[in-house]
Amino acid sequence: MLITRILSALVFAPALFWFIFQGGFLMEVTCAVLTILMLWEFLRMTQADSSLLLRGAGYLLGFLVIAGIYGWLPTPYSLVVLPLGVILLSVLSLAQPQPIDDSVRKVGIVAFGVLYCSGLFPFLGRLRELENGLQLTVIALFCTWGGDTAAYFAGRLFGKRKLYPAISPKKTIEGALGGVFGGIAVAFVVKLILGFESGAFHLLVLGSLAACMGIFGDLVASLVKRSTGTKDSSH
Repeated sequence: MLITRILSALVFAPALFWFIFQGGFLMEVTCAVLTILMLWEFLRMTQADSSLLLRGAGYLLGFLVIAGIYGWLPTPYSLVVLPLGVILLSVLSLAQPQPIDDSVRKVGIVAFGVLYCSGLFPFLGRLRELENGLQLTVIALFCTWGGDTAAYFAGRLFGKRKLYPAISPKKTIEGALGGVFGGIAVAFVVKLILGFESGAFHLLVLGSLAACMGIFGDLVASLVKRSTGTKDSSH
């Protein structure tokens, strides 16, 4: 597990950092591709037995949400993405109702997958466009990763009390606290390396927030995996 984390970081972190440094349309396309891959993984876990038509609608809606977030669609068209999605999924639930007691559940899972993937990660590209966007984007990612790594080691060394055993039996409160401290430490490191003009309190808030949201996101991912009987969703 640890070796996989280290190898993944050595391969993907420098490549992703290069895209972040470039910013602009290239960053948006990168985030869009990664989002569609996330959606593919989600649908693979949750909708493997669903029709290709339903999964295809999920990909279409996922891309339209991304395009709306990045302004790739003209304003009149971007405004109809949400109602279009509701209508499209409703039509599919009526067109393929069998088995009837499972039809709404399948459509609801696809809708959640679109929001879960396309409604979150593309905003990393929008974050890059802000003032100090490079530093903020690096903090968002590296504080999350740093917090996750610190939580792993803190949990291994000091973990005793379970954080949320019904969802993730191995996570501990001690590990979560170590993750928050790790996220804060990374925020200060980013300030030193990239020259982020921000005070200590601001960095404290950003680092702890990124680490806490990382823990929250990890629990949600664990919930999805446990509900589908998936051991590993990193393919």
